[in-house]
Amino acid sequence: MDANGLRDTNWSTQVPGAGGLAIQPDGKVLVCGLFSSVCGQPRSCLARLNLLTPADHQLFCDAGGATWLRGGSSPELTGVAFDISSDGTNWTNLGPGARVTGGWRLDTAAFSLNEFVRARGFASGGRWNGSLSLVQEISQLTTQTSPLVISSNASFGVHSNGFSFTVQALVGQSVVVDATTNLTDWVPVQTNLVIGPTQFIFVDPQPGNLPRRFYRAKPSAD
Repeated sequence: MDANGLRDTNWSTQVPGAGGLAIQPDGKVLVCGLFSSVCGQPRSCLARLNLLTPADHQLFCDAGGATWLRGGSSPELTGVAFDISSDGTNWTNLGPGARVTGGWRLDTAAFSLNEFVRARGFASGGRWNGSLSLVQEISQLTTQTSPLVISSNASFGVHSNGFSFTVQALVGQSVVVDATTNLTDWVPVQTNLVIGPTQFIFVDPQPGNLPRRFYRAKPSAD
């Protein structure tokens, strides 16, 4: 498959007598057919083709969703589904992922602390794409999951009670809001902020006392 999920018609195993192909999760290719050698090595009817580039994949989550990055020799996927679980055993479907640069993304605000997120992808292979393989990766949402500062809603900006913005994080996660005037020296302006089931609106009542101020939200060290 190429980067657009279409069949690469220029690709060939270069194995005379090959009759079937299957792509492993690490990108290596299994070949079966009526042959006795592959690339000068004795192999009877079954061989595995190693790749020069290792598979590269990472599933990570933030407060707004999950991203599954895939590169190197990782097989190209025709579709990805994301699931969520409180125990890592019983799963609930969150919906299909959308293609983004380098992988797949699901945007959702339904994550809670210590939940598990699973990404499952489907790769086509074999002769005329006649076989289908399933690859998956699981990540747990921990206290180190990155919170987000939302700048695209009505709370962002200067209001009568000060400068405000929405902080989005995992439900139950403890967050610190820092501020700086030079992007070097950061000072906490609100600590031990525990996120509830609704988004939290942070308000700084003294933004006018400084020529400029920058903010960031990060997981609490506690």
